[in-house]
Amino acid sequence: MATYLKLLTTTMYDGVGGVRDHIIKLKHYFNKANEMKVELSEKFLKWLVLESLPASFDAMKLTFNALKEEWTLEELMSIVVQHEVSMKKNETHSIALVTDQGSNIKKKPPHKNFGGSKQFKRRGNSSQGGSSASASSNATKNEKFKGKCNFCHKIGHKQVDCFKFKSWLEKKKKRDDKEKEAIKA
Repeated sequence: MATYLKLLTTTMYDGVGGVRDHIIKLKHYFNKANEMKVELSEKFLKWLVLESLPASFDAMKLTFNALKEEWTLEELMSIVVQHEVSMKKNETHSIALVTDQGSNIKKKPPHKNFGGSKQFKRRGNSSQGGSSASASSNATKNEKFKGKCNFCHKIGHKQVDCFKFKSWLEKKKKRDDKEKEAIKA
């Protein structure tokens, strides 16, 4: 008798299995305790069922307590099962939403020069690598530029070295000087 009372009052719904199975298990413990001449009301069983549910059922518990009419145990069971089904539907929708949002995250492309592949000139009179740095700078000056000019789009020189770009800059400078003189006058 004491074991059934203890099981009846300490059994909590843990989410494993359905809530219907949990209520049936509590009803079984309740019936076994009543068979042993322990007088428990069905109202007490309904209260125990609600108390054994986790916090996710709190809204349904408030509804039950706010209503003035009494539900039978079968009505309570069907309402709790409906609430569990709706919670599972909402849970699957929120999981799908989280996974969809995660797929829209854009990743930054990796940097080209990651790992320090750029070489910088050393300052000062260091004895280590001083001659190799000057040798590499001489090698780059002797090699021809293999890219394309951004101004005239010809291959073999940069925009800084382009004679068309330099003449355009001179013309622009003369034109700007004339406009400034016209504005002052």
